[in-house]
Amino acid sequence: MGLLSGRSTTQAFYVLGEVPNNFHETYFTNIQNNRFLEIDAYADRDESIGWTMIDDILETNLRWDKILVSDYLTLTMRIDTLKIPGPILKATLKKAFREYREEHNKEHLSKMVKLEIQDRIMKEFRKKVLPTIRTYEVIWNMPEGKVYFSGTSTKVIDQFGELFERTFDLRLAAHSCYTALLYGGFAQDIPEKVLQLEPMDFLQGIRM
Repeated sequence: MGLLSGRSTTQAFYVLGEVPNNFHETYFTNIQNNRFLEIDAYADRDESIGWTMIDDILETNLRWDKILVSDYLTLTMRIDTLKIPGPILKATLKKAFREYREEHNKEHLSKMVKLEIQDRIMKEFRKKVLPTIRTYEVIWNMPEGKVYFSGTSTKVIDQFGELFERTFDLRLAAHSCYTALLYGGFAQDIPEKVLQLEPMDFLQGIRM
């Protein structure tokens, strides 16, 4: 567990907006509605994103008493991606087309027949291929309005931001020097004064 063990590189965010008074009921319902669901072999989705328990990525029967620990809301964002190896799929389709032509004494296959065969083959593969599983831990310090996330790539952070906003109806601002001035409890005029500062060359006149 990265965030729980302290061995993970994390990204910090400020939560923009107010937490509602009845957040216990509202948030738990929204978390349940956005919980992780396994990829359906018969659906067209190749990726699934949702919440699991922070200490058990297989547990989607979420419990509020384990999600909210004191003033901290804890979850794991799980992303499953299903990818069928291209060379295997291509070879299997080629074989299936050939067998269909031989069985039905056809020299060429119509586009519709090819699509039907491809759909059948894809469903067979989707039932056999195991998805790639990635997990990212989330800890929200609610009194401070700060969220710590164990993902660092731009794509994953974007996916996290979308899932967070969909679940809690609140946006996130990545921690930086400027956002720290804006949302870190400083006087309101401090960010504006910082923007007016002139850059200074501290190495001027120093021979290297």
